[in-house]
Order: sequence, then structure tokens, then C-alpha cells
Amino acid sequence: MAKLTFALEDGQEVIVPLTERLTLGRDEDNDIVVNDDRLSPQHAEILPHPSGGFEVRDLASTTGTFVNDQRVHTCRLMQADRLAFGPLTAVLDLEAPASASTSGKAAPTAEDIAAAEKRLTHWQAAARQSEAAHEQWLTAIAELTNQHDEKTAALQQLRADITAAQEKLSPLTTQQQSETSRLAQLQRDSAQAETRLSALRQQIADLDQRLQDGHARLATQNEDISAAEHTLTRLEQRRSQLKTSLQTLSESEAKLAQAQTQLQDTETRHSALTTAIAHLTQDQQQRESRLSQLHTDLHSTESQLTARRRELATETHLLEETQRRRTELEKQCHTLATQQRTEPAPVPSKPAPADAPPPASPAPALRPPRIVAIESPRYTVIPMKSERVVRRSSDAPPRKGA
Repeated sequence: MAKLTFALEDGQEVIVPLTERLTLGRDEDNDIVVNDDRLSPQHAEILPHPSGGFEVRDLASTTGTFVNDQRVHTCRLMQADRLAFGPLTAVLDLEAPASASTSGKAAPTAEDIAAAEKRLTHWQAAARQSEAAHEQWLTAIAELTNQHDEKTAALQQLRADITAAQEKLSPLTTQQQSETSRLAQLQRDSAQAETRLSALRQQIADLDQRLQDGHARLATQNEDISAAEHTLTRLEQRRSQLKTSLQTLSESEAKLAQAQTQLQDTETRHSALTTAIAHLTQDQQQRESRLSQLHTDLHSTESQLTARRRELATETHLLEETQRRRTELEKQCHTLATQQRTEPAPVPSKPAPADAPPPASPAPALRPPRIVAIESPRYTVIPMKSERVVRRSSDAPPRKGA
């Protein structure tokens, strides 16, 4: 089967079988879609030539269509011709070798399988027709043989009657005229029988020749059917391998989707933890402001210090507990940023009542943590890669050669 082998910029190959008219360009309605601005929407077409083979036609493209480094508008293609559609290049192979499927160079496509099944069905129908014609020929030969035997027996009987009539001719002179007339009639019948016998013999010879031709065609068709069955077996094996590869790919995609979901959950929890730390930092700043105000008024409230010393000690204990919780939250945030582990967001502490004594001064070493945003990875699309050349078909996508 004729095929086109496209060579891509990343070193891979895309093999497209040629069975009918193919169109190539950027538009989605083309048979071969190339996502590259250097190709026209309707760039070129490849169609069967009336005298056999294929020809290429340029559809008024911008960058042109080339055959063996020569720009052409319409050109009949030959074996091993090099085609170029802008930056995309291909090599024509009119007759793919029979060992290609076994050497691993080019795997059969779904179109090859459909074509092989169609040819096998056609060959099987032709074989059944040949067998039916053969049975009809045998029946006709048997009928002609029976008729020949009957005519031969009748002819022998006529000859025996003629001999008997000739023997009785002498003593039966009185019946000479009648017997002569009868003999002439018998001779005419004999001549007609001989003529019909010759025609039957010619028909038998023609039927024998047709039977021999039918046997020869049947043998050829049986050989073709055997070859097609062998090819179909290899294609079924390749189809099983492709199904296994597709199942493995589906499992990998499911694992990737699960990992992405876990990553989104981690980012959500990280955002919640960052918000909680911001609330704690704001609360700490408010406490520091109140503590500064209390230190300013400390000299004027010495008389009340003894009565409220116990309350101040309680508030100091609460502040130390808050600082200890803040330190734990900072450690958890650091662990989450480095190891991307999920931790439940802490509940921010309630603000102290208005009449509570001021807390002790916080340690100067504690500072609000700095949150560094984690950017998601960006992907760059490289033009003219394997995934950018696709085959639009109702049967199956194109196969890629290594």
C-alpha cells in the first residue's frame, strides 16, 4: 500500500497511508491538519492519478509545494519522491514491503486492517461464486453427458434399424418405396443427430476449458485468502498490543489527576494557614500597642499596681501561651512550605477583654512570617512537534514510527 512518511523537527516520523484523496493544511476540515502558521489553511492535496499512482496539487498556498526541491503546481508522483509543504517534508513510498509489519519499522493502522478485511470479504465472496459456478458447470456437464449417451444410443439404434432394413430390402421388394422413404428419413435424422452430437461435444469442450480456468482462478483466490488471513492475524496481534498500551496510558492519566487534586488541597490548606497566621500577627500587634499604652500610664497608676498584680500575672501567662502557639504555627508553616504536607488550620485566639491587665512585653525576636507564593509551572508549546501533526479519520488516528 502506498504511504507518505512525514519527518518532523523533533526527529519522529508520522506515516499516513494513501488510499484516496488527501488534503493538507491548517484548517480542521483537512485530512492532515498541521498547526503551523507557515502552512496555508488549504495548502495542497494528493489524489489518485487516472493512469495509476498519485499526483500532488498545490491549492494556491503561500509557501508553495515542492517535489524533489522543485516548486510545482501539479505533478505526478513517483517512487521515493521527496515532498515539501512549507517546512513540513515527506517521502513517498508507492509499494510498502511485505516484511514491514514484522520488522517493526511501520505498524499497521486501522485503515490497513479495514482494507485487509474488505479484501478478505471480497475474496471469500469470489470463492463462493466460483464454487457455485463450478457446481453449475459439473451439473451441466453431467446433463450433456446423459444427453450424449442418449443420442449415441439412439444413433446406434438407428444404424441397427438401417442395417435390418437393408437386410430385408431384397425379399421386401413390394415395400421398397416405403422403406426407401423411411431410410431417407432415418438418414436425415441421423445427420441431424450427428450435427447435434458435434455441437454437444463442442459445448463439452468449452465447459471443460471454463472448468479448468475456474480451477486456476480458485487456486489463486485460495492463495490470496491464505495470505490475507495471515496478515489479519498479525494485525489482530498488533491491535491487542495497542489496547494494552492504551489501558496503561489511562491508568497513568488517572494517577496524574489524583496527584493534581492532592496538590490543590495542599494549596487550599496552605492559604487557610497563611490567613490564620495573619490574624495572629494582627492580634499580637494590638497587644503590643496596648502594652505600650500601659507602660506609659505605669507611673501614674502605682497605687493600683498591688491590687492588680495578680491579674497582670494571669494575663502574662495568657500572653506566653499565645507566643508559644505562634511559635508552633511558625514551625508548622515552615514544615508545610518545605515538605508540602497538609496540616489543619489553627483557630485564632479570642481578643482579651477590655478591663484585662496588659500582657508582658513580647520577645523582640518573634516576627511575622513571610509568605512566599508558589507559582505553578508554565509550559511552552514547541511548534512542529509530533503532537501537532494529526490525521482526521473516522476509523483511527495515524500511527507514528520510531
